[in-house]
Amino acid sequence: MQSLVNNVTDTVAQAVAALDFDRLHQEYWDQNEFLVIKQFLPRAFVEEVLVPQAQGVKAELNRNYIPGH
Repeated sequence: MQSLVNNVTDTVAQAVAALDFDRLHQEYWDQNEFLVIKQFLPRAFVEEVLVPQAQGVKAELNRNYIPGH
Protein backbone atom coordinates (compact mmCIF):
# COMPACT_ATOMS: atom_id res chain seq x y z
CA MET A 1 0.00 0.00 0.00
CA GLN A 2 2.82 2.43 0.80
CA SER A 3 4.25 1.81 -2.67
CA LEU A 4 0.91 2.83 -4.21
CA VAL A 5 0.79 5.98 -2.08
CA ASN A 6 4.34 6.87 -3.06
CA ASN A 7 3.56 6.25 -6.73
CA VAL A 8 0.50 8.50 -6.60
CA THR A 9 2.36 11.18 -4.63
CA ASP A 10 5.30 11.18 -7.03
CA THR A 11 3.10 11.26 -10.13
CA VAL A 12 0.98 14.13 -8.82
CA ALA A 13 4.10 16.04 -7.77
CA GLN A 14 5.55 15.67 -11.27
CA ALA A 15 2.28 16.81 -12.83
CA VAL A 16 2.10 19.86 -10.56
CA ALA A 17 5.74 20.74 -11.26
CA ALA A 18 5.00 20.77 -15.00
CA LEU A 19 2.12 23.26 -14.71
CA ASP A 20 2.37 26.83 -15.94
CA PHE A 21 0.75 28.57 -12.97
CA ASP A 22 0.68 32.01 -14.57
CA ARG A 23 -1.21 30.65 -17.60
CA LEU A 24 -3.57 28.62 -15.40
CA HIS A 25 -4.25 31.65 -13.21
CA GLN A 26 -5.22 33.67 -16.26
CA GLU A 27 -7.37 30.85 -17.67
CA TYR A 28 -9.14 30.54 -14.31
CA TRP A 29 -10.25 34.17 -14.44
CA ASP A 30 -10.91 34.15 -18.20
CA GLN A 31 -13.25 31.16 -17.72
CA ASN A 32 -15.28 32.83 -14.97
CA GLU A 33 -13.50 31.20 -12.04
CA PHE A 34 -13.44 27.74 -13.59
CA LEU A 35 -10.45 25.66 -14.59
CA VAL A 36 -10.00 22.33 -16.30
CA ILE A 37 -6.51 20.88 -16.53
CA LYS A 38 -6.76 18.42 -19.39
CA GLN A 39 -4.59 15.34 -19.12
CA PHE A 40 -3.20 16.48 -15.77
CA LEU A 41 -2.09 12.92 -15.04
CA PRO A 42 -0.62 10.60 -17.68
CA ARG A 43 -3.24 8.35 -19.27
CA ALA A 44 -1.19 5.21 -18.55
CA PHE A 45 -1.05 6.12 -14.85
CA VAL A 46 -4.80 6.68 -14.69
CA GLU A 47 -5.54 3.41 -16.48
CA GLU A 48 -3.02 1.33 -14.51
CA VAL A 49 -3.46 2.81 -11.03
CA LEU A 50 -6.63 4.85 -10.60
CA VAL A 51 -9.12 2.90 -12.73
CA PRO A 52 -8.54 -0.40 -10.89
CA GLN A 53 -8.92 1.41 -7.56
CA ALA A 54 -12.22 2.93 -8.69
CA GLN A 55 -13.44 -0.39 -10.08
CA GLY A 56 -12.62 -2.00 -6.75
CA VAL A 57 -15.19 0.13 -4.91
CA LYS A 58 -17.78 0.22 -7.68
CA ALA A 59 -19.85 -2.58 -6.16
CA GLU A 60 -20.19 -0.60 -2.94
CA LEU A 61 -21.64 2.50 -4.59
CA ASN A 62 -25.29 3.35 -4.18
CA ARG A 63 -26.51 5.82 -6.78
CA ASN A 64 -30.15 5.73 -5.70
CA TYR A 65 -29.86 8.26 -2.88
CA ILE A 66 -29.68 11.93 -3.76
CA PRO A 67 -29.54 14.18 -0.68
CA GLY A 68 -32.23 16.84 -0.59
CA HIS A 69 -34.48 15.21 -3.18
